[in-house]
Amino acid sequence: MIKIALTGPESSGKTTLSELLAKHFAIDFVPEFARAYLEQSNGTYEKDDLAKIAHGQLRAILSAQQEHPTRKVLISDTDFVVIAVWSNYKYGSIDKEIDALVHSTIFDLHILCEPDIPWEKDDLRENPDDREELFALYEEALNRYGKNYIVVNGSNEKRLKKVTKAIELIQK
Repeated sequence: MIKIALTGPESSGKTTLSELLAKHFAIDFVPEFARAYLEQSNGTYEKDDLAKIAHGQLRAILSAQQEHPTRKVLISDTDFVVIAVWSNYKYGSIDKEIDALVHSTIFDLHILCEPDIPWEKDDLRENPDDREELFALYEEALNRYGKNYIVVNGSNEKRLKKVTKAIELIQK
């Protein structure tokens, strides 16, 4: 099973691309656990909540793997780099459990979504003005952690085509 994770700043197209990939491969994708977690807390959280969110995402990924062991592709709407970058950006440090998850080799490919699409307001989003700065932090983190990644930008069709081509190359 090839495991793909979407990463990048808020409102950069991660969920839309996850949905397109799931449709392309006729599978479900692993949703972003943080969204469900934050909906329950009305968007309120502390630094300690980020480790809980990371572990919730891990459980969802492992559950999807166990439920569908014969699938060729697993798509996760987020990864641990998202949590690590946000933790460092907002709180100035990264919890050791989150750091360990980022260092793990769960994913075969990370898809870094460039924020070249319009911002979409959402009650859980909190950073509309720093997307370019955050994008640079994501790319730096992916390099620092030695992750295999590609950057996608442009239209949804262009993004989908680039990702499916990258997945085909990994499958060979």
